[in-house]
Amino acid sequence: MARWRRDGEAGLEPRSRRPKTSPNATPTSTIELITNLRANLHTQGLDHGPTTIAWHLQHHNNITVSRATIARNLKREGLVIRELVIDLERNYQPHRNAKSRTQK
Repeated sequence: MARWRRDGEAGLEPRSRRPKTSPNATPTSTIELITNLRANLHTQGLDHGPTTIAWHLQHHNNITVSRATIARNLKREGLVIRELVIDLERNYQPHRNAKSRTQK
């Protein structure tokens, strides 16, 4: 009711629930560093996964970022290849029911 009193009919319209700020978000400079580091490691033929990127960030830039955060940002940037997931789906073999193994 307070929104209706304050804003009239416009106060009854649905509003976004999205937060106005994200104070714990990874800084854009760190995200750029992650993507650049991944590209550099890839061109050098080195491992360029989240664990390696986290190690390089910690030892060369003194920045601590979790592997999950790195993986999430790489996925968001479109730099993750799904070959392994597709291969696992292709070769999936369902497990037999434990009950069916004991009964004959």
